[in-house]
Amino acid sequence: MKTLWVIILLCSLIAVPAFSQVSLTTEDLDKIRLIVNDVVKKEIADSEARMKDYVNVRFDSIEKRFEGIENDLKALKNKLRVLING
Repeated sequence: MKTLWVIILLCSLIAVPAFSQVSLTTEDLDKIRLIVNDVVKKEIADSEARMKDYVNVRFDSIEKRFEGIENDLKALKNKLRVLING
């Protein structure tokens, strides 16, 4: 029984201050929306920049691989030319 009263008392101590606060005005909500929008836009811009950097690194890596394959094919072409003509 004591435990029940302690739980009720704790819940009321937590809940009463939340209900006693003045509700937010539309101006307060607009300020909150502006802050949230600014933060979200900044996070999106940062994420896009990181993604562009990552994609550029990946494309550079793929380009180097294609250059290596192209060089290998040129070398094979030259060897075949020597074998056929030689």
